[in-house]
Amino acid sequence: MPHEESETEQDAQGRWINVYGRGKPQAGQPLPLRYDFEQESYDSVEEAVAAAKRRSDLEGRPRGIERLLHEGAY
Repeated sequence: MPHEESETEQDAQGRWINVYGRGKPQAGQPLPLRYDFEQESYDSVEEAVAAAKRRSDLEGRPRGIERLLHEGAY
């Protein structure tokens, strides 16, 4: 499964949410919750980013040299 592009944004109440990234048809919309550790919003940007990273890891996001090879940047 390809990695979904996401961003972390602060909402009007000061909470942090993970949303689809720019360039995606759903850009700015909250990511659907897929895992039990995910929340609709977070108290801190660090918590939101950690959840997004964990989600990416579980969905097979390539890292390091694997990522470079996957993206064709060799």
